[in-house]
Amino acid sequence: MKLKQRKIEIIDTTLITLWENYRCSFKRNLDKIMELIKLIYIAGADYIEITDELYRFMLKLPENVEFMLDYYKSIEIKGVDELKENIMIFENNKKIKRLRIIGLDDLILSDYEDILYEVIEKLEDRVELSITDKYKCSTGIAVEWIRVGGKKIVTSFAGIAGNTPLEELLGALRYVENINIRGDFRVFKKISKLYEEITCTSIPPTKPLIGNDIFNVESGIHVNGIIKNSKTFEPYNPEEVGGERKIIIGKHSGIKSLKIKLEELKIEYNSECLDAILIEVRNQSNSKGRGLNDDEIKAACKRGESLCEKKCEYC
Repeated sequence: MKLKQRKIEIIDTTLITLWENYRCSFKRNLDKIMELIKLIYIAGADYIEITDELYRFMLKLPENVEFMLDYYKSIEIKGVDELKENIMIFENNKKIKRLRIIGLDDLILSDYEDILYEVIEKLEDRVELSITDKYKCSTGIAVEWIRVGGKKIVTSFAGIAGNTPLEELLGALRYVENINIRGDFRVFKKISKLYEEITCTSIPPTKPLIGNDIFNVESGIHVNGIIKNSKTFEPYNPEEVGGERKIIIGKHSGIKSLKIKLEELKIEYNSECLDAILIEVRNQSNSKGRGLNDDEIKAACKRGESLCEKKCEYC
C-alpha cells in the first residue's frame, strides 16, 4: 500500500509526561491542560495517552478527543543487538496485543531499514515505537519506520522528556513525505504558549516548526528571494504553522532589505541617504552584537540621514 494511503497512528504522551514531571503545575493549571490536550489533538495527534490515575484525577476530559489508556507491554532497548534478542522473544508471544519498544535513538547508525523491516515482519501491527531523542535523530527514525510500513509511533509535544517531537513528525509527514494527514498546524503557537506557561520553560527560538525565530531573515539575498518567491527558502508558509515572517535588519542586511523594512515600518526616508542609513545600521548592529529592533532602526535611520545631509552641505 502506498505511503499516502496507509493509516498512521500517532499516540501522544504529552499529558502523561506533564503529569509525571510537572505535577504541581499540572494541578494548578488544569484548565490550561484541558485546552492543551484539545489543541494537540486538533494539531494532528490521533490519540492522547492517559493513565487510570490521570483519568480519575481529571474527572472530565475534553470532548471530541480520542484517548487511549496506557495498557501495553514496554521494553527499553539500548542497542541493535538487544532489539534483535527481544524480537525473537516476543515474536511468538501473541498474548501481548500492544508492545511498545522504547529507545532506538542510535538506530540511525545501523542498517536501520532492514532492522525496521524485521520488526514489522516478526511483530506485525502489535508494535509501536517510542523513539528517544538522545542524538536528535528520533524524527528521522520515526519517518523511516513509517516508510517501511510501521503504523504506530509515540510522540510528545516539543519532544518533552526526550521523546520524538510531535510537531516535527507531523511536519515531516506533510512537508517532506507529502502525506495529506489530518491536523491543523496553525494551533502550534497556541500549544507552545500553553506549554511554556505550564512548564515554566522556554521553547528554543530556532526549534523546527514552533521556534519564534525560524522565519527571521536578515541577509539581503534571502530577503530578496523570499519577497520574489517564498518557496525559495521556506518549505511552508509561516501562517500554516501559526508563525510570522520577520525581516531582521543588522550587519548582514543590504539596501533592498533595508528599504523593505523601512516601508514595512512606514518610516519616511531620503532615498539618496540609503547608503548612509545602511552604514549606520551595520555599525549599530556590530556594536550591539545582534539585529536591531524597530525603535533602533528608526534611530539609525535618523542618524544616518543626518550624517548624509551634513555631508551634502559640504559637497
